[in-house]
Amino acid sequence: MTLIPYGLRKRFKRGITITMILTYKCNLDCLYCTNKLPTGKRPTAKESTIDQLKNFINTFPYKIREVHISGGSPELHPNFNEFVNWLLDEKYFVKVF
Repeated sequence: MTLIPYGLRKRFKRGITITMILTYKCNLDCLYCTNKLPTGKRPTAKESTIDQLKNFINTFPYKIREVHISGGSPELHPNFNEFVNWLLDEKYFVKVF
């Protein structure tokens, strides 16, 4: 059994916030970009499918209250609209950065 201090227990009951990076693709080269490597290159990663994204949310070990979506430019992910609409239909609070 894991002991969680009372304040954290209350917070976990309400739900936590997670941030998901859907893609590292982007249209521009923002000066404030936090995804650049020291060489000036962006990291690369295989994009998840819509089923993988939904499965991640559905099997997350804690109650999720809020989903922050980030990237590069997350709207360049091929399933961006479908995923955001699904999150909203599932009653998650969504922020897109």
